[in-house]
Amino acid sequence: MNIETPFKVGQTYWKAKSHCEQKQVPCPVCAGKKVVVVLDGYDNRWAVDCDSCGIGHDYPRGFINEYDYTPGTEPFTIAGVASFLNDEWYVKDQLGHQMNWADLYETQEAAFIASQKHLAELLEHNHRTWAARKQGDLKKKTWTLRYHQEAIRKFKDQLAWHESQISQLKLEKVAS
Repeated sequence: MNIETPFKVGQTYWKAKSHCEQKQVPCPVCAGKKVVVVLDGYDNRWAVDCDSCGIGHDYPRGFINEYDYTPGTEPFTIAGVASFLNDEWYVKDQLGHQMNWADLYETQEAAFIASQKHLAELLEHNHRTWAARKQGDLKKKTWTLRYHQEAIRKFKDQLAWHESQISQLKLEKVAS
């Protein structure tokens, strides 16, 4: 039985790839100072730890990691069929690396354009994710600030009431 394939064993195609390099840069939110100043509605300024350069439960570091992505290509010579699954061909090269046939390109230029497009989509996704996370962090900070301000106001009211009760006791003691 001979199955027709859209490719030829031994033929070289191109796959899109990218190179990623990590670098540390000053935090864009706190400018490396590790704290930011929040101005509330009463013009009070509050210094709070920067959530942008803190990872998880760690303290702010003053820097963030950024990644530079470089588009690229790599030749892929088909050594054989790896599988045919859900109407998609998976091929392997001489080293046994497997690829979806649909992700291979006939020219290096086409693979390079695909790599650029993929990196642009990745960067857009990363920016949307970062912006959503930062908005959530800001909401947590402002909620925390409001909560503690309200608690302080309540405690001040309670303190004033208790002080008035003590003042009445002193007046009664002096009067008797």
